[in-house]
Amino acid sequence: MALAQEPVHKHISTASDFPTNTIYEMIQAKNGAMWLGSEVGLICYKGSSTKVYVPTNTSSKAVSNIMECANGSIWCQSFTGQFYYTKGDSLLLAKDVPVSGNYNIAIMLNGKTLCYLLKDKIYLYNTITKQNKSLALVEPGFIPFINNQSNRYYLYNTKINKIVVIDSNETLHYSNLNKAVDNSFRYATFLKQQPIFFTKIAPHFYLKNNEPTLQSINRQIDKNIINNIYPFSDTLIAVMCNDGFYFTNNNGSFSQKYLVSNNTSCIMKDNNNNTWVGTLDNGIYIIPNFQLRRYQQDKSFDAITKSQHHLLAGSSKNEIQFLDLSNFNPSRIITDKIAHSIKALFTNPYTNDIWFSNYRLNQLNSKNKNSYFDISVNSMSSADSNHLLLSESNCLSIFPITAKDKWKAWIYDSTRAINKNRLILNNNNFSRCFSALISNDTIFSANGKGLFKYYSNGEQSILFNNKQVNAQQILKHNNTLYIVTNDQGIQRYSNGMISPFLYTTKNTVNEEIYKVKLLDSKIFVLLYSGLDVWDMNGKLLYRYTKSDGFVDVDVADFEFVNNSIVLASTKGIVTFPMDNTIIKESIPNLIISKIFVNQKEFIGDKLLQLSPKQKFIEIVIDNCDYLNIVPVQQFYCINDGDWLPFKGNKVTFNELASGEYHVKFKAINERGISNKQAAEVYFNIATPFFKTKWFITLMVLGLIAIMLLGFRYRIQQINAKNKLLTDKINLEKALHKSTLASIKSQMNPHFIFNALNTIQSYIYLNDKKAASEYLVKFSELTRLILDNSNQEKVDLTEELKAIELYLELEKMRFDGELEYAINIDSQINKHIRIPSMLIQPYIENAIKHGLMHKTGPKILKISIAKVDHYLSVIIEDNGIGITASKIINSERVKKHQSFATEANKKRLDLLNETSGQNIGVNIIELLNEHKQVTGTRVNLQIPIE
Repeated sequence: MALAQEPVHKHISTASDFPTNTIYEMIQAKNGAMWLGSEVGLICYKGSSTKVYVPTNTSSKAVSNIMECANGSIWCQSFTGQFYYTKGDSLLLAKDVPVSGNYNIAIMLNGKTLCYLLKDKIYLYNTITKQNKSLALVEPGFIPFINNQSNRYYLYNTKINKIVVIDSNETLHYSNLNKAVDNSFRYATFLKQQPIFFTKIAPHFYLKNNEPTLQSINRQIDKNIINNIYPFSDTLIAVMCNDGFYFTNNNGSFSQKYLVSNNTSCIMKDNNNNTWVGTLDNGIYIIPNFQLRRYQQDKSFDAITKSQHHLLAGSSKNEIQFLDLSNFNPSRIITDKIAHSIKALFTNPYTNDIWFSNYRLNQLNSKNKNSYFDISVNSMSSADSNHLLLSESNCLSIFPITAKDKWKAWIYDSTRAINKNRLILNNNNFSRCFSALISNDTIFSANGKGLFKYYSNGEQSILFNNKQVNAQQILKHNNTLYIVTNDQGIQRYSNGMISPFLYTTKNTVNEEIYKVKLLDSKIFVLLYSGLDVWDMNGKLLYRYTKSDGFVDVDVADFEFVNNSIVLASTKGIVTFPMDNTIIKESIPNLIISKIFVNQKEFIGDKLLQLSPKQKFIEIVIDNCDYLNIVPVQQFYCINDGDWLPFKGNKVTFNELASGEYHVKFKAINERGISNKQAAEVYFNIATPFFKTKWFITLMVLGLIAIMLLGFRYRIQQINAKNKLLTDKINLEKALHKSTLASIKSQMNPHFIFNALNTIQSYIYLNDKKAASEYLVKFSELTRLILDNSNQEKVDLTEELKAIELYLELEKMRFDGELEYAINIDSQINKHIRIPSMLIQPYIENAIKHGLMHKTGPKILKISIAKVDHYLSVIIEDNGIGITASKIINSERVKKHQSFATEANKKRLDLLNETSGQNIGVNIIELLNEHKQVTGTRVNLQIPIE
């Protein structure tokens, strides 16, 4: 019994994260997207993305009978007859389409009119205008049937033997059947304009000249339940059954069964001629080419070769299969007890003995006697009728060597030796050997150290451009050797010279050579990307790529049988014709899936006008590569500019300028074929109103009018007003500067007075060092005060420097009893400008009125921080407080006025008036929890420019 063989396919199911295994119907939309009716709803499948549309207002999610409207919306039916259509990301109920609760096949006439059977009438609903009309049938009992003429709707009535068609003009046409047709027939379709009828489980027949002709049916299909029938081509109908599917023609002959054990439901061809088969229990199968057949897909094969009567295939589980050359069924299987991959297979052309290598070398002779040798071999070839050339894991050898063997004459020194009945040709130069052959008494070998040739009395390395050749495989045609390398393609060796031949400029992994074979003056090169066929002159005859349908086919070896190429792969044995009939000119397809404007999805049929603020555009692209074999190259261009590459499924445009944009997308596959029509989108970003010509013109005219109207009035007033304003400003500035200078002149003597007293005390005490140190700091402080007094504002750094010097002098004056700390926020810019000598008077008052009369430690804290747009200066002491200080001062006779009172207040008022700012001061007395005075706090708020 023949083993099951199936066409090579891709399987999509819940095992591959597809949403369901139950598929009722399939179509491909004009933009290339696949739409599937399923038990979970309407599915939009684009290869790289899947979206499920769930119908509303129904107890069941299942939909079927999918149709595309001319405006791009997709229509479908639930099994209760309700119609739904897509709008944006939703599947909406067509509420104004009347239904009866029964499911009948419908079609979309002219891409806009929904045509369906309802209560013995044909209803025609215009999906664009939302209007409907009906056509009455002559009698009840008509049943719609499947056809491949999408712009006609067919019905048949076996009771009155009539067929009716509604054409694209929405007109009824009747034709009579000359003989009655059994009304038990459930399915009907057309083939070459002949109606063909099927029952659920019965023979089919066709009408020829309106005469029913019964056809005999294959017994195998007679045992199946028919789920549906589909016109597949001009000559074939697909019969979908509960156990696979068949093809039949109008002569009643059936093909083999495909997809055995699958409950098939529907079938279609996509734009790239791939066949899609839906099932009710196992998802979807995509078949690129029915000529690509797969056998034993549950096994992995690593080596393959042909003997006189069989095709030999070695598996990864140490299994040798003898396959029939006509149907590739195994007639015999040899299995070793130790599971190990078969690395190499070889049939001796002289003896027909079979040699294979796994973890050892094995010989199977014509009497089926198996012998083995503990030798690890990578490949084998004939040395002569009695000897093999063995490319071993660490040497090159001739095997077997007998007592009186002629090959012993090749031993001339220690570089060659006999070991385990084999002559080692590189005894002192061990390396892994990949391939070897003999030509004219010369042995050529490719090993890990390069390409070598061996004579009876010596050896020689073959160099190319004075470098070693990284050879992997050696082949011979006539007197020319073909050297397969791993970095310089294929080279030719003839008349002692080596030269480049094929793939010498290899740049990508797609051109990595796995194996090469010669047949009928052709060179077959197995690559990562497929199989190339060349003639001996280096002309490419044809190229089998993965896009031709080699889905999940990882090829390890190949052979030629009866004008077919047979592949040993990780998923069984794959066969296809040795010509170019399977080559497919597949065309890439890109779909603009979604558009986001300012990160919000745009919903609408067209993207026309955007506002000036809508400048961030994201365009999501779906690459409808349903086989997903070889990634395509993707490009986009703007306004017919250069094509720019992009990766992934999204192109983003940031901060686009105003104007019109035309963005196009294209893809190029491994054969250099691009999509026929580029996916494209148009949008226009409006110009801001203040940049438009009409607005600018209006503004210019308006300004001119205003200038003309006010010119006379302004010309009369401007000179007088400017003069008065200038005089007033100059007077105020002079007055304020004079006042400030007067105040500062009062402050400077106060400092000098205190300092001189301190110096005098040091002199009286004869403390020269202290007097000198104090005098230096005093002079520096005096210089700062004089410099700052002449400026309205100074850097905060200069102000802090003066304060620091002042406090150091005061600390010396108090004999170390005064402790102070200045804390400045690190975020403050110390070069900001503040009014000069503004902070120091408050520090002086804190010392003079608060700390001078305090017994014990005298502590002064100064904190400077930025609060909002102000510089906050907090001066805090632990002195006697405001109240006690006033009592003491009232009892004393002052020799000069303190700047902590009226002078400071007057200065702040003047500063605020001249600068237009508001310098604030807040002085509070500090109390502890027992209401006892603990000091004074001054808070200055100085605006920062």
